[in-house]
Amino acid sequence: MKKVALAYNLNRGQSEHEVEFDSQITIDQLTKSIDKKYQCIPVECTENMPEWIRKLIKENPDIIFNVAEGFRGAAREAFYPALFEQLNLKYTGPGPTELLVTHNKGLTKKLLERHEVLLPWSSVLKSGNELKSLEHENIPFPLIVKLNTEGSSLGMDENCIVSDWEALNSQLQKVWSKFKTNVIIEQYIPGRDLSMTYVEGIGSLGPVEYICPNSEIYDFRLKGVDNNTIDVISPINISQDVRNVLFETTEKIAKLLDVNGYCRIDYRLDPQNKLHFLEVNGQVSFHPIGAFVLAGKEHGYEFDDIVHHIIDFAIKTRRRISRTGIISL
Repeated sequence: MKKVALAYNLNRGQSEHEVEFDSQITIDQLTKSIDKKYQCIPVECTENMPEWIRKLIKENPDIIFNVAEGFRGAAREAFYPALFEQLNLKYTGPGPTELLVTHNKGLTKKLLERHEVLLPWSSVLKSGNELKSLEHENIPFPLIVKLNTEGSSLGMDENCIVSDWEALNSQLQKVWSKFKTNVIIEQYIPGRDLSMTYVEGIGSLGPVEYICPNSEIYDFRLKGVDNNTIDVISPINISQDVRNVLFETTEKIAKLLDVNGYCRIDYRLDPQNKLHFLEVNGQVSFHPIGAFVLAGKEHGYEFDDIVHHIIDFAIKTRRRISRTGIISL
């Protein structure tokens, strides 16, 4: 029986940065699913790195099911697959290059803007001086203020949608002061939040829709505290033309970014039925009722089907580097 190490970070609710980490519910579901076909070896990737790295080396699994997010920095997601490659261990999911790119919202948009993907206007800002340089541009208010290299809506609150320069400057100063990192300001697109799943070897799955009854956006409070108020559903009243664009755009983006394994891609559908790309989530959540998993159910794939496919596909296609430097499967 093949050994599959499950590499993860556990959300214990000890800080807001843990919102990206997996809940015990998700880890238990993944462990149960993996154990149905393989031998699962859970490996919590704590900040005591030597401890869990030694465990991985000792166990020498056939493959690592990687859902680790990392603790800090713009390259935190990319660290784990980069490490696994240096340890010559196969793993599932996107590689370090894809995770480094998709974790950077501004960079992802720059790579896609020349490929006929409809994008909201945006600009990445490091300081107030850079904001001043935009004062003579025709900025398309309202805008939404986000951290450029964070997920789970970290840094987004009830004031992150701004309608004028004063509100923009106030929100930027607040976010810079707290997080001390680059911020992306982006044209706010009213409409419906849609998400697509991409799984290598299967293709595009979905769509699903986020329903936020008491908010215009799926902000940090909703993701981290009041997530039970959010519904993730199969969207109704979506035309076949829009569905076609969703599938075509998702396949295009996955190909352009050379996504390995899987990703989730978020969109906004405006009142004129135009589809706007928002972001790519390279490292996804496998929560059993989350968007990534539910998109598969739209096409008849249950949780175990998705997990087992991801493992089997990666075992066949991911390469190891032998001690002699010769690439081998």
